[in-house]
Amino acid sequence: MHFFIKFPDFINTMAWWINLVFLILPIIYFFIYRKYHSEGTITEDLKKFFGLKKIKFESLYLGVKLFFILIFVSIAINLIVSFALPQYNDLENVRQNVMFYVESGKLVYFFVMLVIGVFLEEYFFRAFLVNRIGIFLSTLAFALLHYGYGSWVEMIGAFVLGLILAWYYKKHQDLFVNFYAHIVYNIFAIILMLV
Repeated sequence: MHFFIKFPDFINTMAWWINLVFLILPIIYFFIYRKYHSEGTITEDLKKFFGLKKIKFESLYLGVKLFFILIFVSIAINLIVSFALPQYNDLENVRQNVMFYVESGKLVYFFVMLVIGVFLEEYFFRAFLVNRIGIFLSTLAFALLHYGYGSWVEMIGAFVLGLILAWYYKKHQDLFVNFYAHIVYNIFAIILMLV
């Protein structure tokens, strides 16, 4: 049973605007925050405010480790849904949304939006929200954003994986680790869908 109506162009447009809001709101908040809490140069304040760090070898290692955790958990979710709740497995909707871009010749656009989208998601849901509203609420918002794929399983998966991403960010306070793991995970998942 499907509860979603698919409007790929509409969803794509809405996702673009939502991502733009994710970019603009924290920046506005940063300048208001900085006015009352400035501790140094704008660069130092930006790094502290958004949890940006210099990319180190350790960040790459942590990103790879996080990627494998995401893959393992994703496989576990898929196995549980496929074998225990096959009547609710609506992941075909996600594949159809991805195939819409492939079949319409918009694959390059899709991957560009994927990279920008993942950066904005990590920037907003982890670097901006986790330290302000907590792991659970930021992850709930992240999962609700995945409604656009037309899949309950996608939303549940986004919630579980979002908890891991939020916890990892809270522990390491390194945006690059999350971005790297998240983008590699998404590209890997899309390649599997296409194959």
